[in-house]
This record gives sequence, C-alpha cells and structure tokens, in this order.
Amino acid sequence: MNKIILVLLSVLVMSTSISADNLTLCYHKFEYSTTDMYSVVPEVFEWQVNYMKEKKLDIIRLQRMVDYYDKGLGSIDKTALITIDDGWKSENAIIPIAVHYNAPVTLFLYKLVLNRSSHYFSYADLDTLKATGVVDFGSHSYTHIPLIKKDIAVLTHEIVDGKAAVENVLKMKLDTFAYPYGMFDSEAKKMASANFKIAFGVNDGWNGEKTDKYNLNRFVIYKSIGFGEFMSYVNYAAGDKDRGYSVHFLGTGRDDEGHFDRIKFKVYRYDAKIPSKKALIIPSSGAGPAWSYKLVKKLNESGYDCYVVSGRNNYVPFYNPNEVMKVVKDWGIPETIRDMKETVDYAVQGGKKPVVFAWGDGFDSFMALLGSDPKYADKVSGIIAVNPSLSGALNDVDNYKQQVETYDAMLAKGQYEEEELNFFLKVKTLLDLMVLKPGAISPFAKTMGFPGATNKALIARFLDSVKHPELGFDMASFDGLLDEYKEACMQPMPLLSMVVPVAFMRDLNQLWYGDFYSKELGVEHVKDVNLPAAFFYSKVFEIGRAHV
Repeated sequence: MNKIILVLLSVLVMSTSISADNLTLCYHKFEYSTTDMYSVVPEVFEWQVNYMKEKKLDIIRLQRMVDYYDKGLGSIDKTALITIDDGWKSENAIIPIAVHYNAPVTLFLYKLVLNRSSHYFSYADLDTLKATGVVDFGSHSYTHIPLIKKDIAVLTHEIVDGKAAVENVLKMKLDTFAYPYGMFDSEAKKMASANFKIAFGVNDGWNGEKTDKYNLNRFVIYKSIGFGEFMSYVNYAAGDKDRGYSVHFLGTGRDDEGHFDRIKFKVYRYDAKIPSKKALIIPSSGAGPAWSYKLVKKLNESGYDCYVVSGRNNYVPFYNPNEVMKVVKDWGIPETIRDMKETVDYAVQGGKKPVVFAWGDGFDSFMALLGSDPKYADKVSGIIAVNPSLSGALNDVDNYKQQVETYDAMLAKGQYEEEELNFFLKVKTLLDLMVLKPGAISPFAKTMGFPGATNKALIARFLDSVKHPELGFDMASFDGLLDEYKEACMQPMPLLSMVVPVAFMRDLNQLWYGDFYSKELGVEHVKDVNLPAAFFYSKVFEIGRAHV
C-alpha cells in the first residue's frame, strides 16, 4: 500500500512540474525619471505587484527556484520571482512595497559598485536590507562585463572571485548567478554551473520543467513595458491560456553578439466569434499597435478576424551593453518589405483575403511591398488608409531630396534613430501616472515647468506642445478621452514603438522623391498595382493633402 501511495505521489509531482509556469522578472532601478529606460516608477511597480497578487501568483523566494531546479523539490507552478540587478540604491524606494505586500525580492549584486558611490548600496544599506526579511541575494559577477570570449583567468575573477567577494560582504553563501547583460558563452556557462546551483539569463519567456537551469528566463521590465504587456506575462503564468487573442512570432533574431534571443516582429490575432472576413491592421512606425484596440473590437463584432502588426521597432533589444541603437542601423524599406511579406503570407492562410487598414507610414510600408512584388495585391481585397503619407502629397520633391541627404549624413555619423527615444519614454511615463493617479499632483510637474499640475493635466499640456498627431490626442475633448487612453494602456500590444529608424525615414523620403519608384530599394512596380483603396484624413492634417 505504501508503495502505491509513493508511486501516486511521484506521478503527482511529475505532472505538477510538467505544467509549471514560473514568471521571473528582472528590474534595475526605481526612480522618478522620465527618460531612464531602466527606471520603473515606484507606483508602477506597486501596481505590478498588486496585479500579480490579484491573479493569485505566488511571489516566491529565491530558494524555491533553487530547490526546484537543483533538488527536484516542490513546484513553481503559478509563481513569480522578482529579481533586481546591479545594486542601485534606488531599490530602497520599493522595499516598503515589498514588505507591505509580502513580496520577496532578489538582488543580484556585483562587487565593483558596492560601497563605492551614493548611487549604489553601501555595506550598511545591505545590512538594513537583510533585516527586512523580504530580500534575498545572488551574485552578478565582479565588474559586470559581458562573459563572452574571455580567458579562464578573467572568467575566474568575474564568476568565482565575484561570488566570494559578495559572499564576504553579505556574510552568507550564494547559490545563484545572473549573467551580466544576460550574455555568456559555453566557457562562462561551464564555470557558472560549477559554482552555482542555478543561473539566470534575460530571454523573454516563462520557466518550467524543461528550462535550462543555467539559462533561466527573465522578462526584463523596462520603462517602456505597458500595463497590458505586463498583464499578458502574468496571465499566462497564472494559467490563463485562453486570452482572447494569440501571438505569432514572424521572425526571431540574436543580439549583435549572438548570445540572447530577440523578437523581430509579432502579429497579434484577434478572432471573431463568427468569422466571415479578415482584416490586416498596420500601424504607423511611431505609434504602437495598442491604439488600434477600438478598431479591432468593432471589426471582431462585424465578423472580421483581425491581424495586428507589431513591427520590429517595437522589440529593440535595449538590454545590450553595446550602443543599443546600432541594431536598427539597417532597418529600412527592404527589411520592412520582408516583414510585410511574411505578415501577408501569414494572414492569408486559410484562403480568405484580408482588407488592409493602415495608418501613416504603415500605408507606405504596405505600398512598398506591392511596388516590389505586385502579386501581393492579389492576396488582399483592398486597403483603407488613415492619414497616410503619400508620394507628392505636399508636392515638394526638393524637400524630399534634402531629407534624404540629411538622413544619409545622420547614418554616416552613426545616428540610427530618427525620433529621440527620450520623447517616447517621457510620454510613456506620464501616461502611466495618468492612468494610475489622474488627479494626483505629478512628481514631474515642477521640473517640466507646470508646478502643481495633476498627472492628467501634465500629459495633456505636454502633448499639446508637441506635434505628434499619430498619438491620437484631441485636446478639445481630452477629459472625455481618459477612459479610452486607459484602455489603450491596458492592451497586450505595445503602446509606443519607441524607435523610428533613420534608415526607414531615409528610404521613405527617397520613395516620395522618386514618386514611389526606387530601383535601389526594389520598389519599381507601384504603377502596376491595381487595388481598391479608400483614404481618410483627420482635421489635424493639412487640408492640402486631401486632394490625393
């Protein structure tokens, strides 16, 4: 009888481990900054912790991960692990939140910065953190260099000596390691496995029975992560596999050094209850696909299965020790055409032709595809363009030529982003606080020149001062739109694209200059395209464009 019970228990443990979904998060800083990609506003962190609690995720201690992967004990099904890298002193801002919610956090520390400056933890700070009862620790090397192509002596110093040095400071043994920048090669991994029980990388994904215990997944939480994106991470780990949409990766890649994965682009698919038609939605390069949620809802209600493009500039691998923007240096029209081909080929599976909805330069991207390969016009039923950019719309070919020269000069100087990243980060930060605490005085009000402004008023004033109509803000009716913007922020799709590549803008201007003809870019057949089209313009665009 006892043997039967043991067998049943072992089967139960195996079945639990097979279905395990652990969500591990990787943070860095918690500051009131509008532009630091790595700084999460404390109010946003609190919302994230509260949401995990609402979804019944068990926020676990580090030892539970060690027991599961090193000893095969317990389960990590429906769990979350909060990790924070480097040892920034700003982490003190969220310790009261961790204590209040009983949400343990793990700090991965590297020796070089400890007790060195006011920006990082002092030894006394670490003693205080240990006393809170909610903080665990792991090693993050000695000097935080990428552990690739390093000789044994350097690896020994970073991994072995780094472990010993942090252990000496903390007066405790450390069994876990986080690769700096998530980067490592086979030699580094071999040494890490000889000195630690588990190790973490930074690949997006959840952890289960088959995950490599010396390259455990972690979602890096940047400032750019939206509420809806975070919710999608949590909901999957919590067992909500029927999300009302599906995500398809149409292209993956490696970082510049070839050591961790990144996504090239995605398509979010929202199926109608009684499908009869298809819609392919292509946003502009500046605004993320989350803003199309109302259109998706209406189209689904009308029987359209919706395919929403989330382009590659939504997935720039910011977690990279090199100049992060260099990854977009070659992202122009030829790359966009390849993305569009894969997207259309995916959307037409099953035999139905989709109607295309395109915003701004999303229209140009789709037209570039048709101009390079007119047969793709036969794969769609028509196009509806909203505020499109069109060749000759402003009848200023000299301006287009000048823009091409300007962008060529920018590329020659190593400037690869057309839109300043800090602008999008500022918008995202102000939107976050508007959603969470619309009536509260903004912590950024004074520094942005509007002392006493609420979070809602500050984002309104800021966007009223810049020309970004693609963000969809109508200042005359802003108060009535708050709920709509909040709903957009809660979508699983990215809210803002963050990066508009210079190469893409250069290529667009070349197409406009050449009346949408460019042998260099492979767009030579746009006049051969025969496709039903409708164009809509909002009042924020010049009346002169309406004649096209």
